[in-house]
Amino acid sequence: MHRAVFPIVVASLVVPRLLAQVVSVPDSNAAIGTINIVPLGGKAAGQTQDIRTQILVPKSVFPAVGSKIRELAFAAASVGKYQYQSCRIQLAHLPDARAGTLSTTFAQNLAGAVTVLDKTPFTYDFKVADSWQRVGLTSQFSHDGNHDLVVDIEIRGAFFNGTSPGSRRSSTLETVYALGYDGKMATGYGPFLAGAKLQFTLDNGSLLYVGTGCKASNGKVPLLTFDVPPALGGKTTATVGDVAPSLATLLFFGTSDQTYGAWKLPFSLDGIGATGCTLRTDVLLIFGATASGSGSAQFQLVFPSDPKLSGVTVTAQGVVLDPKANAPGLVTSRLGKARL
Repeated sequence: MHRAVFPIVVASLVVPRLLAQVVSVPDSNAAIGTINIVPLGGKAAGQTQDIRTQILVPKSVFPAVGSKIRELAFAAASVGKYQYQSCRIQLAHLPDARAGTLSTTFAQNLAGAVTVLDKTPFTYDFKVADSWQRVGLTSQFSHDGNHDLVVDIEIRGAFFNGTSPGSRRSSTLETVYALGYDGKMATGYGPFLAGAKLQFTLDNGSLLYVGTGCKASNGKVPLLTFDVPPALGGKTTATVGDVAPSLATLLFFGTSDQTYGAWKLPFSLDGIGATGCTLRTDVLLIFGATASGSGSAQFQLVFPSDPKLSGVTVTAQGVVLDPKANAPGLVTSRLGKARL
């Protein structure tokens, strides 16, 4: 394994913005699941117009190195508009004392709560049925990667003008709720395994894989993976797998998948005889390792906690030196990129 520490100077770098990562729980299908009026409220007058709900989301669905949650979506059951006298959403870490389960006392479930939406009045538009519809959060929440997440929703005066109020729920996410919520109730019913299906958009600590690699002499395409997304002050292991044993393997490390000097990326390597292979990153650093008997080469990457690096996009691509593959004797993997 090759260990690398990056004292990167970024003052002169032009850094492209990384696309956000989307996390759906318990799954990404917005068209399945029982329809429930908790937590968004019902159509008719009554207790379902005023609800406080907490939903527990396991830490395992988020990057272990931490992330910033910038958007939240629910799985809309039908077309229509929710209109609220008020809507308040908080995100928080579950306190260690709760040991992975919600209390019926709302305050006991919140550690470091951040209000990410607080509007009076508020309109939430379900434009397409059986699809994820974003709420429109006004603030971000920094998830530490080490604690379960609690989504706390307070609605007052809910009214839905469509045919079927509510959103799709899960059968695995724990929830507690209080109907007829008056703004002061300290406790709710539960916990029940009936929390709403949720989708989060992450604006940090995210990781994307781009493109495909090309086939090596063993008939396989080298596969680049990271065990956790790169992050400030963190470390990750980049693995180039599906490599023939003992072959020299390189990791190209850069900060752009758009340009490399005068070249526009991605850049086809067909012209040098590496048919189907593509260079997808600029190359600021190169690291080398030898593939193991199981066909993988690993590179441990360690990133400093320098605030100047915040927001920098980092890119990486594996290159295997395979003399039998083609004329130049090299094959490439897909690209991995993340924003620190």
